[in-house]
Amino acid sequence: MIGFLNERSLEEHGNWSVALQFFLAAAQELSPAAPTLFRDSVFFSQAHFKQRFNSLSLPKDQRALILELVFGSRYYKCWRPERLSGEHDDYASANPALQLRDESISEATEQKIRDTGASVSLLSAPDSAFGNIDPIAVAKVRTEQAVQLNNASSVDAIRRWIVSKRGHYDPTSSAAPRDFQTILVKASQRFRITNKVERRFSRRVFEEITTSRLYYVDDGHPGHSAHLEVFSANCEHLGTADIETGTLNVADRKPGRTLKL
Repeated sequence: MIGFLNERSLEEHGNWSVALQFFLAAAQELSPAAPTLFRDSVFFSQAHFKQRFNSLSLPKDQRALILELVFGSRYYKCWRPERLSGEHDDYASANPALQLRDESISEATEQKIRDTGASVSLLSAPDSAFGNIDPIAVAKVRTEQAVQLNNASSVDAIRRWIVSKRGHYDPTSSAAPRDFQTILVKASQRFRITNKVERRFSRRVFEEITTSRLYYVDDGHPGHSAHLEVFSANCEHLGTADIETGTLNVADRKPGRTLKL
């Protein structure tokens, strides 16, 4: 999985604070799937960007992380040192209508041209011209080679991308499944993420929307023994559930056990 922060989507009329928070959330959501994430450091080093960035209102708990996102290498690294696209190569997109040269979309397109089997996605600001377009067709003008790039502009889209590329869980694994390898993420209409974290293994807690039951992956049971722990809305243990179906097994209920947060 290869993701490119789409600096083109930071449009003059857009809300850059919201966009940068999305780029941070995207990187954090993608982290367990171990993707390669790129950005264009040249764009973020421009005086125009720095001036506007300094005027943005950002949440206090995120400002330092976003500073690292745009100026450091913790979340995204610059693609230019390893670039495949030529500095003077032209690329074009019809929707949105763009002429492109020497920018992240150009490099993403070239990487997809060189390896058609690669999973390459743009990460775009939600309120931009890219916000509701997926995939985006881009062509290299000189050779007329065209590719389809995934384009994610919401955390839900990020999760769908992860599931499509990393969603299989190997039952012989010595590590417990990641959330995106279970029904908790795969069935987004059935489950939603809460702000709760299970204390022992720090696994995220999900809520079943129709029942208010609470679920999390038991980190202590990898491979064939992998399962979900299930609790009532009042944090009382109800049993375990299958990671693929979420079917509750009440025979595993432990009376008196409660969810530790």
